[in-house]
Amino acid sequence: KLSEIGFLNGLIARKDLSWTRLFANLEEMVPDSVHLVSLRPDVGQNGAVTLHLDVVGRSIADVSRFIEALEKSPEFENVIVSVEQKEQSAATDVNIALTANYFPKRETR
Repeated sequence: KLSEIGFLNGLIARKDLSWTRLFANLEEMVPDSVHLVSLRPDVGQNGAVTLHLDVVGRSIADVSRFIEALEKSPEFENVIVSVEQKEQSAATDVNIALTANYFPKRETR
């Protein structure tokens, strides 16, 4: 029964995640020269949301602007870049994988 309760609580926590609000928040922060390639939320049992993001930017400076915007936002915390690599086919494209804790209830709008 405890495992069933934990599973159901996880489903409820995932359902409470507003994709519309999350994408609206990210849309305001992502520069035109940076593209969000993938986004995977990981909802913990306590309701904490960790986002795993893969982005591609034209340059390190472009991606850095996005990371700085995440760090300044009250909804995001503990932004960690885990992978950084230059694209082989393009001289300037940079692939970045990062994680960030997401707190939608902190939204100030």
